[in-house]
Amino acid sequence: FQVYFWKANDHFRNAEQFETAKFAISHDLYGIQKGVVYAVRVAGYSDGGEGRKSPTVYFTLGGMIRLDNTTTGLSYEGIDDSGNQNTQSLAIVLCVTLFAILTSFLVTVC
Repeated sequence: FQVYFWKANDHFRNAEQFETAKFAISHDLYGIQKGVVYAVRVAGYSDGGEGRKSPTVYFTLGGMIRLDNTTTGLSYEGIDDSGNQNTQSLAIVLCVTLFAILTSFLVTVC
């Protein structure tokens, strides 16, 4: 899969692109900053080229951000009961999000 991610207020052309392992169901994103909203899209690829990209999914590590209630479908704080960043839970959320994107993509393609 090709994974694209970028700051949500930037253009898709500024996206960082990563290629995952052939049968990957998750991928770690590095350089993510707290309080910044990011966008992610995923596309399958083969010898025939890159497939159609998934719908855009938005996420953040938390902090003070402005949200538009008409377009926001999911938020996750990523902070545990002690006030510490809960990266394990965030990794699970990112894996579930990536799985949802991939499932949606595969259903659309098949």
